[in-house]
Amino acid sequence: MTKKAPIQFIYSNNKKIGSRIISFACRDHGQLASETPSHFSILIYEWIIIESTMARGVAPKLFSTFMDTNKIIAIFEPKTDSKGVVALAKRVADNIRKARYDFLAALYVGWRSLLRYYCDKKIPATNKFDNAKEFFCNEIYRDIYGGDVSMKHPNWLLNDMNKDENLLRVF
Repeated sequence: MTKKAPIQFIYSNNKKIGSRIISFACRDHGQLASETPSHFSILIYEWIIIESTMARGVAPKLFSTFMDTNKIIAIFEPKTDSKGVVALAKRVADNIRKARYDFLAALYVGWRSLLRYYCDKKIPATNKFDNAKEFFCNEIYRDIYGGDVSMKHPNWLLNDMNKDENLLRVF
């Protein structure tokens, strides 16, 4: 049995109305997963999930509880820890714990995604409603990702991770 990385990046969805709306708004013609993910979270030591939800903001949750309602679409982990990805992810998780959910930024991404899908409107490069102290699910990864993810829905971030040479898709 191989030892899993101490940190994993999880893409999932569930049957809740919010998840269904996000999956619908974020589906993309070029998606690489069989299903459209609606959620991104960080799994630490196969035990604790750090996620940002509308109901709780950024908060830890037991992985077993998370799995009661969520279906995993994809899992990534760092290939090596040469860049200190594990330590950085833990530090990011500690720094953002208890932050509020970034409703306006998330709604803007969803709105612009729908406009792109139905009206062929370009997605802006930045999110004019982004709040640096609030996070929607993708934004918990922004300090690790090293770029602005405020206009990326889970499906686009998943596609970016598929191309990242420092990450290994394990599911």
